[in-house]
Amino acid sequence: MLVVLLFLLILIIVSWFRPKWAFYLLLVLIPFHAFFLTGLAAYLHLTPVQDDLLAGWKEIILTVLVVKIIWHSAKSKKFPFKIIVVDKLIFVLFILALITIPFLTKNFSTAIWGLRYDFEMFLIYFISRSFVWQKIEIKKAVAIVATCGLVVAILAILQATALPKDFLTHFGYSANPNWQAGQPLPAFQQIGGTNITRVQSTLAGPNQLGSYLLILLPLALTFLWYFKNPKAKLTMAIYLAIFSGALFFTYSRSAWLGAAAILVAFFIIILNKKQLSYFVATLAILSIAGWLIFKNLLTDKFINIFLEHQGSTPERISRLGQSLQILFKHPFGIGIGKAGLASLKNSATSVTLTEDWYLQVGVELGLAGLLIYLVIIWQFFKNLWLKFKKPFTRFKNSAKQNSDQVLSLALFLALVGLSVHSLFLHTWSDITTVLTFWLLVGIAVSEQLAINNS
Repeated sequence: MLVVLLFLLILIIVSWFRPKWAFYLLLVLIPFHAFFLTGLAAYLHLTPVQDDLLAGWKEIILTVLVVKIIWHSAKSKKFPFKIIVVDKLIFVLFILALITIPFLTKNFSTAIWGLRYDFEMFLIYFISRSFVWQKIEIKKAVAIVATCGLVVAILAILQATALPKDFLTHFGYSANPNWQAGQPLPAFQQIGGTNITRVQSTLAGPNQLGSYLLILLPLALTFLWYFKNPKAKLTMAIYLAIFSGALFFTYSRSAWLGAAAILVAFFIIILNKKQLSYFVATLAILSIAGWLIFKNLLTDKFINIFLEHQGSTPERISRLGQSLQILFKHPFGIGIGKAGLASLKNSATSVTLTEDWYLQVGVELGLAGLLIYLVIIWQFFKNLWLKFKKPFTRFKNSAKQNSDQVLSLALFLALVGLSVHSLFLHTWSDITTVLTFWLLVGIAVSEQLAINNS
């Protein structure tokens, strides 16, 4: 217990006196959160209370940063950043969520979990946006994300090709491939009824790894495109290949579709009209050729295993249908926390897994909440695009001058992929994806009006 408390105390001190270090620490540790937590719980024999305390390390950092922002704002009598349209919409959505608590949710614990899952991403965005980020600090943040992501992706590929499938059992993971509440994470997952292992690396599962890689892929892709230095281009090409390989072995169809959407959006952005027409024609030809060459592989067994995951697709479609029925039956929602993973936290609440993040918001907050949420996402698309399209000069040897703009494009593309991913999964329930993406978004759109606490 003393070791856990000492670790948390160090985090509090660092977060208060060196907030940028705290941000870097979040980016370094969050991809390994599930791995370290599972391993430490097993080898240190942590009690449930100690386990919960250790798991809350990231929330402790965020809380200290919030207190520091409030303290600095009160001292300077200035708000940490300029309020823009998307901020107002987030506030409106939050008020709507609060209104549902006494009238619909009627359970404090369920409401807290619901607020955490639905609004933690926006809180992280506000926190990182409250600080001034210099060019060198932006580069450090991106380098940390890419480097840690590389380690995660390499381990994923090793899991698929060289390591035994139960390798993670040596680090406290369960040998049971099926997730069970209150038990350690499974060491591996498989496509049902087969021996095909879906890699998860250090994350909580293959779908979570897939959404995390949808952030890393456009980072590598955009910097590969805009870097002019040959060595830098080669490095980014290697990163891109490794991230792509890891993504393939997740066998996450949602992540595959998200990656396809990223590539299409990327080529639409970088190509002029003539080049785009050639690209579309080439893509059509390759698609037809691919179909003719590989159509014999598309047997019923192949489709059942790789595309339908042994019957999981019909189950998801069924849940989507049930969620739509709930939405139409309850147009004002059923209350914050009553859908998605938050509904698993309270045994007194019926579990409603929508298999769709948008439907989760709609089921909880009604049609009005869903509409507001969609406008919020649109505003983020708009803000990232405008940040990228401001007067822009391709750099000669590195991203020194325009790293924030290229980061904005990468995050725009990542949001494309994650928005597609959200059509099929509870994407924003994964803390690794949430913290990495929204912290970077806050950095990308931060303004000089923000407080300077370097």
